[in-house]
This record gives sequence, structure tokens and C-alpha cells, in this order.
Amino acid sequence: MYGMVNKAIEGMVIEKCGKMTWQKILMAAGMEDEIFISNQAYPDELTYNLVASASKTMGEPVEKVLEDFGNYWVMGVARIEYADLMTRHGLGFGEFLDHLPNFHSRLEMIFPNFKPPTFRVRERASHSLKLQYATHREGLSQFVVGILYGLGEFYHTKVTISRTCRREDNGEYDEYLVEWEPPNCGYDDR
Repeated sequence: MYGMVNKAIEGMVIEKCGKMTWQKILMAAGMEDEIFISNQAYPDELTYNLVASASKTMGEPVEKVLEDFGNYWVMGVARIEYADLMTRHGLGFGEFLDHLPNFHSRLEMIFPNFKPPTFRVRERASHSLKLQYATHREGLSQFVVGILYGLGEFYHTKVTISRTCRREDNGEYDEYLVEWEPPNCGYDDR
């Protein structure tokens, strides 16, 4: 994963628990002197190790750390770094999800070694859809849940998410039923 992911984990931990906790996490992960460079690729295992150390140090399950990180990724990173790109892919929550399968292709042009997940929208209704998520990386389903909640927050939309299919069961993808309330701003995000 790119260093920006690890830097975002650092940002989330510092915002939530302070610099001392981040230093404890780095020490627990055996990286006490590590400084992450945003556009440099790092082994996935390093990121997984940071998440596991954060879970242990913060006393939270890995799934909670990943979900919080997904939300932070949207609201603490993407909202600042990629707001223009995000709003070009959707004026509202539902429209953004409709265009999500194309979103990562734009990021591939920015980051040449980026190996993005794939998303597929199915069973689209006016305020719900099923979203299939496939990746070569293991164990990130709660990160996706956090991203979806973060997108809801970004678009000021109340979101409900339930996982309807697990990659562990079908060997290919996770699937989420994503439902949202229509915004009360006059724009109906279908």
C-alpha cells in the first residue's frame, strides 16, 4: 500500500488518542523510527501490522479500527486531498456510488503501481443498492464499511449498511446492502 495509507492511520490515531499512543503503536509494530512517504509503495504486511498494533494498543477490535479508519480516510484525507475528484463523481451519495466503479481508474492514473479494489453496483433502487467489493487484499471489509459511512457523512446523508455476502463464503467478493435517506436539501440523490 502507498505511504499515504500509513500516514492516514497515523493521523487517525493522533487525532483520536494523541502522539504518545502513535509512538506506542510504532514501537509495538517494530517501526519506532518509521516516517512514511505518501507516494512510496510499502508492503501490505506493514500496514496490516500497524492496524494490528493499533488494535492492541488502543484496546479495540481490528474491525473497529478498520471501520474508524475507513471513515477517517474519507473525512480526514479524501475530503481534503480529493474533494474535487469526489464531487466530479457524484453530486450526492447515491450518484457517487453509481460512479464508484470508475473512481479508482482515475486514481490509477495518479498512482501507477496502485492495485485498486473493484466495485460493482447491483440492484439499484431510488435510495438503495447492493455493492459488490472485490480485492486481492484480505480482511478489509470493515474498512469498506467505514468508507461508506464516511461517504454518507461527506454527502450529509444518513446511511445504513449491512453485509449480505462474505468473500469467505463465495471466494470472490463481499456484498453490502447500502440504504440511504433522501437528503432534505431539495436535491433528490437517486
